[in-house]
Amino acid sequence: RGGHYVGANGGLSKATPYGLFSARISQTQFKVGGDNRELDQNGQVTKLDGEWSYVLQPGLTSYTGIGYTRQRSSIGMFNWDDTIGSTALKAGLRLRQTHQKWNYGGDLGIEQGLSLQRTVRAPGLLLGEADAHYSLASINADATLQVPEWYGSLSLSGGGQKGSSGTPTGSQFYVGGPGRGLSYHTGVYSAASGYYGSIQWTTVPWHDISAFLGLEGGVVQPEGLDSISAKSVHVGARFALPGRAVGQLGYASPIGDANAKGRMTFFLSGQF
Repeated sequence: RGGHYVGANGGLSKATPYGLFSARISQTQFKVGGDNRELDQNGQVTKLDGEWSYVLQPGLTSYTGIGYTRQRSSIGMFNWDDTIGSTALKAGLRLRQTHQKWNYGGDLGIEQGLSLQRTVRAPGLLLGEADAHYSLASINADATLQVPEWYGSLSLSGGGQKGSSGTPTGSQFYVGGPGRGLSYHTGVYSAASGYYGSIQWTTVPWHDISAFLGLEGGVVQPEGLDSISAKSVHVGARFALPGRAVGQLGYASPIGDANAKGRMTFFLSGQF
């Protein structure tokens, strides 16, 4: 209550005989609600990425790129804020295949920090320690099994990240949000290292409406501290909207956390 999370992204790409060149931008803004909403805790994350990718063989693509992340965290009640801008090199492999009733894929990547700028107007570091030359490795995978005889499909996803000490918050692994504990706000906990997983059953559409039921969650592993988890059960429906838009309405309830509360969820996506 009293909080929000808003995100938007876009990109451009150009195919050439030497590979695919692409540029992407994304921005998210949030404000913490609930019992602490009077503190006016808010933040913003902007990401700019340039990438070159090349198809090694059907379904397998290599990529190399450079990214810039700017993150700001503020506590409006006290006029405190902390802003970090970091640049990093990125490289990895992407896989996407279809086999019989399965559609599956994954991403194996590494990231090396190059530079970092920081402005702090607060008694402490709101975004924690940050090292310009951090490094990390990550892996993500997903799979969908179409089961028409059961009138639906089964979706699985999971992955993890191992980061060095001082990984900036904007590159840290997080839990909370879609696929990582939807009863919590996105990025409620983060650390250099962690892992996540989800499983979801979705029915075949009926009059452009399909129901779903899923379990999802993740764990972050702060350096020198106990691990922290966020787990949820999520139920709801997806529905087609005019044009090429899709809506989703659901309810997510926390698992094993007496202090967390369930919440209604709504998503809207479209292609233009």
